Amino acid sequence: MPLTVPCPGCREPLDVDDEHRTWKVRCPRCAAEFVPDEPRPADAFAPRRPPDDDFDDRPRRRRRPRSAADDYDDAKRDVHGPSVFLELLGWLGILASVGIAFLFAAIGMAPPPGKPNQPPEAAVFALGFAGCIGVLGVGVHIPIIIGARHLRRLSSRPWAMAAAVLAVLVSSIFHLAAGIWAIIVINRLHVKNAFDDYAETGGPPHND
Repeated sequence: MPLTVPCPGCREPLDVDDEHRTWKVRCPRCAAEFVPDEPRPADAFAPRRPPDDDFDDRPRRRRRPRSAADDYDDAKRDVHGPSVFLELLGWLGILASVGIAFLFAAIGMAPPPGKPNQPPEAAVFALGFAGCIGVLGVGVHIPIIIGARHLRRLSSRPWAMAAAVLAVLVSSIFHLAAGIWAIIVINRLHVKNAFDDYAETGGPPHND
């Protein structure tokens, strides 16, 4: 009747026939040799590497363990592109909003052809409409600029996410692309960790 014994090297259960219990057997998994009837500590059997003609015995350079500063540097590289894109769109959005507001104000206050004077109600409406456009555009793009700078410094994840969401809501093709790009980057694990480290320490981590 076969005897089931664990390999002392890899703990793989092996079936050994009764007549082979006193023989030296070899584990097919790790190549450790042992006698089933002679119990020994597991560390007495060092697993032997199977023969491999392609095995490279050259010494390998040990990698330095990654630190919080290394992850922070990787996160800084990842957020650089979307943060610059968001801030650029923020400034362009402010300029465009102010320009469109002045344009609407000028058109609304200009007298129509054949009428020397613009009715005061029309002028007031034009100024009010232009003011709403300017205030709305500036009010949306200033938080985008602030959030983009927080994203670039990895100093505030809520501000960075707010800027990305606002960019998506603006719905221009460029704002949409920048917002989606920023949201994807912000949700990466090492970027989240970098935000958390900055919040805990009040600044970027440093290698000792």
